[in-house]
Amino acid sequence: MSNKSIDDIHINLQTYSHYSRDSLNDNESLAAYRKSQIDRHSKKINHKRHERVYRSASRHIFNFKKNRIHKSNFNMWCLGTRNNWERNQFRKFLKTNKVFSLDISPNSNADLICDFNSLKLKPKAEVIYSNSIDHSIDATITYLNWIENLKKYGIMVVDFPISKKTKDSPNSHDCSLFSRDSVLSFLQLLEKELLINMIIDPYSSNDEDTHTCNYYRTIIKKLRNF
Repeated sequence: MSNKSIDDIHINLQTYSHYSRDSLNDNESLAAYRKSQIDRHSKKINHKRHERVYRSASRHIFNFKKNRIHKSNFNMWCLGTRNNWERNQFRKFLKTNKVFSLDISPNSNADLICDFNSLKLKPKAEVIYSNSIDHSIDATITYLNWIENLKKYGIMVVDFPISKKTKDSPNSHDCSLFSRDSVLSFLQLLEKELLINMIIDPYSSNDEDTHTCNYYRTIIKKLRNF
């Protein structure tokens, strides 16, 4: 990060977290987190978002990667997919089978069973999509790690669930809460450090067909490795 470390990022992406940042390095906490996520998955395994969510995201991805999608080394990863509906929607709209799914639960039948907090993709991804970042232990650390797993000039599309109720609180499965201000301030800091371009300002993409209820779409391009 050009002589900077994650510790130099003093703005958090999330407003509240259920877990402490130290949980990422504590085996007991990690085991409890993973069990909670897998238990929650069993109750939502058949849930599907409307296809318009993926159609609109695909339009954005195509606009920036239309010359790459059908190259042999193109790859896109969907993180926290719950089942393969999300992957298959992107394959349909982007007309490529180079879209892969990742989930923490073996029952998801995802292409890769993995805890996305400790993501290590080889090769790195050209495109990453997720609407599950609220399930991360520490969204700030996880988001930065996802950027590290992008190729240079890769695109990342993340739909943030925005908390509108003051009574909302994070829990063991929906671990992180976000506000529009916390997301935008964090992305502006990364852009200031020349790590990313915010290629769609989150405030400008708030029409019905880009969002499910209370979701806030962000699209960034990675400018350099860090």
